[in-house]
Amino acid sequence: MSIDEPILIPITTIQPTFTNVVKEVYDGLIPSENIWVSQYHGTDSTHARFRVSLDEEDRQKIVFEPTNAESKKLSLGSSQSSYTVNNTTLLIPTQTYIHAEPPSRITALAVSDDKSQFAIGLLDGSGYLYPITPQSTSTPEKYPHPHTPTTQPQALVDPSIPGNRKAHKSTINALQFFPSSRVLLSAGADFAIRVFPAEPPSLSTTTTSPSNAPNTNPAHPARTLTAHTRPITSIAINPLDRGRTVLSASLDGSVRVWNVASGTEVAEKRIRHGGGGVVDMVLEGEKGRVYTAIQDGSFEVYTVDLVGVEGSASRRIFKSTRSSAGPMSTIAVSTGEAVMAVGYTSGLVSLYTIEGELETALEKPVVTFRRNTASIEGLSFLGGVEGTEEVRLGIATADGLPWIAGITLGEKVEVRVYAELTGGEIDAVRDIVALEEEVWTVCDDGVVRRYVIP
Repeated sequence: MSIDEPILIPITTIQPTFTNVVKEVYDGLIPSENIWVSQYHGTDSTHARFRVSLDEEDRQKIVFEPTNAESKKLSLGSSQSSYTVNNTTLLIPTQTYIHAEPPSRITALAVSDDKSQFAIGLLDGSGYLYPITPQSTSTPEKYPHPHTPTTQPQALVDPSIPGNRKAHKSTINALQFFPSSRVLLSAGADFAIRVFPAEPPSLSTTTTSPSNAPNTNPAHPARTLTAHTRPITSIAINPLDRGRTVLSASLDGSVRVWNVASGTEVAEKRIRHGGGGVVDMVLEGEKGRVYTAIQDGSFEVYTVDLVGVEGSASRRIFKSTRSSAGPMSTIAVSTGEAVMAVGYTSGLVSLYTIEGELETALEKPVVTFRRNTASIEGLSFLGGVEGTEEVRLGIATADGLPWIAGITLGEKVEVRVYAELTGGEIDAVRDIVALEEEVWTVCDDGVVRRYVIP
């Protein structure tokens, strides 16, 4: 599978602490301070510095003044929900949840459907639940900055029990809440899938201490599912039976279907039996389709009976050739927009349509784009923009510069930066979750960031 010359998308970065500078100037704690802004587009770059100060006449207004000729190439402004550099929107996280328990590298994220809680998985196999603090309903701040709720996490397993110190023996690679939002599915590099009860931790469990130690009411695993022989990379919950069956994909090349109640694999429904390792998977429940990204740079689509009680063999309906772009790293599907996106370790993202005959639709991407060569760690669709043909795609990257792509599907396909997701340093962003008009990210810096789309 050859890839046409990709569209090169610009990058806009800003000093991670710039919202602190703006707040200190606005509150009168400091008279002024400089911040930096950079833009990159291929080999071209602009590096600007702006002096942040209060307006001489309107002392409720912040002024961003360029400090040199290079800085005048860019224009920095603000609104009640974001900042802008020229025509690029910079989204500020509305909330940041800081996980202080070492090690802090977060590798997986899930947000419950009812938005009462989220779960994180760590590099060392630990897992935690956090209650979600409701967004403020007061008048929006004139100059937005992140808020850090003082909530404590709840460990998925009780670390005081001998031999049961962590949710998994190795890295947690995937998390997903069941439709009830009170049960959590997890999968790890230890070849195991686990089911945990997940009652939300109390919002009243707050602390003034800098420590985020787990509280005293952790859950215990209700089921452990084992059969894979390599790390598990992805999981899915069958929406047609409200989670009585779940799916898992692994680097052993298999995609398996499990009966949660019995804790056993439904071997007759196994979707994939081997071959190249599966790095990611998406279940399109209503159509009974499973989309898989393969380690060798190809992808496959299967149909599977998710309703029948008796075992029914799956059927492969499409297999791509290996891509010239190199190994795949992630895959995402938007059923509403009928599109599929795949990400590569080389930094490329390709978009396909999935309506009509798949053999024709998936033969060639409608567009391929990149910003640089940093690996694509995660993709998540936000859906379209009402009244337009634009689809929005959240993109997590190993360079620590997550963003939202706006992709216009029409006679002429166009890709733009819908928004930059700011707040991080240069730590890799390992997972991204889009939920209605929100985007959540997790990062190697141990911070969960919540963004609201204006």
